[in-house]
Amino acid sequence: MADNSISHFCEALAVNYIRAALSFVILFTLTGCMIKGVKNTNAYATLPSNGTYALILDSGDDITAPRIEKMLDYQMRNLGLSPAQNVTEADVHVRWAFDVVPMGSTSTAFTSIQPGRATANIVGNTAYIRSRPGTATTFTSTSDNYQKTIAVKMIGRSGQKLWEGRVTEVGWCNQIFVTSPHILSLLFDKFPVEAINVTEEVNDNPQSDKFKKLFPENTNWGCR
Repeated sequence: MADNSISHFCEALAVNYIRAALSFVILFTLTGCMIKGVKNTNAYATLPSNGTYALILDSGDDITAPRIEKMLDYQMRNLGLSPAQNVTEADVHVRWAFDVVPMGSTSTAFTSIQPGRATANIVGNTAYIRSRPGTATTFTSTSDNYQKTIAVKMIGRSGQKLWEGRVTEVGWCNQIFVTSPHILSLLFDKFPVEAINVTEEVNDNPQSDKFKKLFPENTNWGCR
């Protein structure tokens, strides 16, 4: 009886460990601050010294747009530009867009394997062997994926392109505002150096933290 009790305890412990590990992975996935983005940028000319700018949204929903625009406004000031009084007077028109597109789903599986075991009881000169087959328990998790993109194009007063860039990332989160600090920190990293299909993992960093600090401390940066 003691052997069976220990066996059941070990099996239950292993299953609970796997469940705990799976819960941790899911929790980290839901709250972790990391993206894997693909960056493309082109530089055509230098920005005007002490120039002014105007942000112009080309596409994106009206609820999320002001929040992302707040981060873009901060970034333009960091580039040495200042806001124009009106669009027609701006030295640089910063045209930008964003979207979120469903991209299928991803499944993750964890399997716990418990090996079989045999016990023997000896009664007199006879050995009685009892065997128990091994077991396998599989835990699965499925999440939907979404492609999120932010694109920015800077155009001079005479209509010439100065710089343009785009970052696309695919992940489980469907709220682009939550991942915007990381997308924008990647987009303007090493500005205005050109980038061609550069893929980078972006965790929380000083620049993304500065974007987040533009919003109230109680802002929920989790996705679900």
